[in-house]
Amino acid sequence: MSYADYVRANMDAAKYIEANFPEKKVYLCETKETLTDAKFGYVTKNLNFSSDDYEVATTPVLPYPEQFGCIDEIKSRGLLFDNIFTHGAVSFVVYVKPGIHRFQ
Repeated sequence: MSYADYVRANMDAAKYIEANFPEKKVYLCETKETLTDAKFGYVTKNLNFSSDDYEVATTPVLPYPEQFGCIDEIKSRGLLFDNIFTHGAVSFVVYVKPGIHRFQ
């Protein structure tokens, strides 16, 4: 796993969220506001970051979920799988609240 793969997979997930859920409250596990703020160049328009009442979330899929990622927290809020972005050995999964899920 390289850092470039980690950033690229996370950036692809953020761009997907920007394109498909631009007005929703977004939680990016681990990178938080960094990839939601347009000034850093990962997205073209600021996303509505929230760590509390979010409707869309992304988290890395790593072999050590107890140390990294937020899969359990995201699923406990009732969000459902929507998409996955992989670069090298790194994957980021996008989850959404029911009702805005692509596969209703």
